[in-house]
Amino acid sequence: MMKMVATSVSGAVISGGPPLRTQGGVLPTVILGAGILGLSTAYHLALAANESSSVGHSRHGGDVNIVVADPASAICSGASGQCEGALGLFGFPKEITPLAELSYRLYARLAEEKDGRRQFGYSPMILHAIFSGKYDPANPRLPFPVKRQEDLSDLPCWLKVQSSWAAGLMGDESVAARVDPLRFCSFLHEECTKLGVRFLLNSEPVRVHRADDESVGGLSAIEIEMHSPDESVRVPCRNLVISAGSWSAKVFSSLFPSAKVEIHMADQQNVQNWLRFSKPLASSDEASDLGACQQVWLSPLGDNVDLHMSSFEDGDLYAAGAIEQGNMESLPPLPDLVLPSPEEVEKLKGLVSQYVELGPEGQGRELVGSGRAYMPGTSHGKPIMTKVPWNILFPDSEEGLQDKDPDGGVFMNFGHDLDGFTLGLGSGKVMAELILGRQPSVNLSPFGLPGLKA
Repeated sequence: MMKMVATSVSGAVISGGPPLRTQGGVLPTVILGAGILGLSTAYHLALAANESSSVGHSRHGGDVNIVVADPASAICSGASGQCEGALGLFGFPKEITPLAELSYRLYARLAEEKDGRRQFGYSPMILHAIFSGKYDPANPRLPFPVKRQEDLSDLPCWLKVQSSWAAGLMGDESVAARVDPLRFCSFLHEECTKLGVRFLLNSEPVRVHRADDESVGGLSAIEIEMHSPDESVRVPCRNLVISAGSWSAKVFSSLFPSAKVEIHMADQQNVQNWLRFSKPLASSDEASDLGACQQVWLSPLGDNVDLHMSSFEDGDLYAAGAIEQGNMESLPPLPDLVLPSPEEVEKLKGLVSQYVELGPEGQGRELVGSGRAYMPGTSHGKPIMTKVPWNILFPDSEEGLQDKDPDGGVFMNFGHDLDGFTLGLGSGKVMAELILGRQPSVNLSPFGLPGLKA
């Protein structure tokens, strides 16, 4: 059943007729994807709309006409809510470094303004590398360069240190931090809701509708199919943002089948299983005691060890290991369906037990969570953050629209690979600036659209 007029979905009213403009000059915007990139884009757009309106900084915001849609049953059900939540200022290619610096500053500022340690587990972090026998700072299995050698006594107290190891410092509190990713996403979701952003979960975009008025051009609405209840809604849409993670290319091609561009994701997506262990019941092993969270990379210990672990500010422990890349996997239709097998969980738990004292059941660390996440990378190795030219989306457009873009448009914000969360706040901010027609805070030319068809 198609509902064309005022439709109540999850407490949000989706109006049937698209207004030309809303608060702060923001056109009706639909963001496909409720991960960190979609949430961050919505947050910065809503901030701009509220700051430019008579509502100002009201906690209740206004009708900013921003809708975030996602096929999953909860926000950040994919990689955004299941990653490590690590933030850093180092280890990035030159062209991505400005974006990393912007994002790091935004996380730090938000933590300072919103009591980040309590709200979403923000904490400085120290990164260590472990070597077998000899200090090897150039080890190719490390993701970042090692700054200097350190004593084994510098390693976190929850690690079962072996005297045959050597250790190196990769980063300290001045360049690294972390948040609890799911708590941060929940916080951002709440902030968006206060600012007037509406969410359509359990939903799937079906088709876009172009404006009937050729003098206006562009999009007018997007039809979204709700999984529960079983109905369709037509949502006003002048700006469409695709931030659907590993599913972004699929979403784009389904909505724009005649587009003169093909988006190729990497043939083999980075995939990792993860486990979360509780803090031991009788232990002083808390990040607050240590002054910072601790991350340890154990991959240099050997080819059969693909493992890194880190502590949260509440004392919980996160462990992650990559999946063997030799096995190609078909992408599940929904992020909710990306799950590790029981055998994979036990294998990773056994590996962790070699380096962390889990202890007897009911006394030591207990497994409190597990998951599997795809880290969406593009075939050319760079994120895509851009506006798609109208004549590429619709090559059959009228002659008058061939050489100019209408108001609004279609935007892409995905393909950040392992760094989606780290770059999340900065990417959302520059995407909002691009949508609003403002000068982006960083140069976006390296993140343009590849693969244009002849």
